[in-house]
Amino acid sequence: MQSRRLLVATLTIATLALTGPVVGAAHAKQTELQMKKYVTCLKAELHKPHEGYTLTAKQLKVLDEILDSQALERPPTELPVEEQRKVSEQMEAEITKRLPDLSTKTRAKIKADLELVAPQCSSDAFG
Repeated sequence: MQSRRLLVATLTIATLALTGPVVGAAHAKQTELQMKKYVTCLKAELHKPHEGYTLTAKQLKVLDEILDSQALERPPTELPVEEQRKVSEQMEAEITKRLPDLSTKTRAKIKADLELVAPQCSSDAFG
């Protein structure tokens, strides 16, 4: 059983080494488009009216920039849970830093709203 896994792993590595540049470029382009779709979905959620808080145009712009810088780095489907948590914490820190006038309660509601819609956005974007 172990030798079979080793053989499969070796063949996979050899295949990727031979086809990697061609397939990699196509995959990178597809992943980039998928990430843009994912981030667009998250932004759409931010731009909807929400019960309990209202965001100004300036706040929305800053949140869009944060999503662009943080979420476009790596597809969420490729991140382990611990890394997802780390990215979430980085985003929270960036929001706190760039939007100090946003209350803790509002930040928590934004986070909850994004966490609620993120799985659907991920499913829509990455299949």
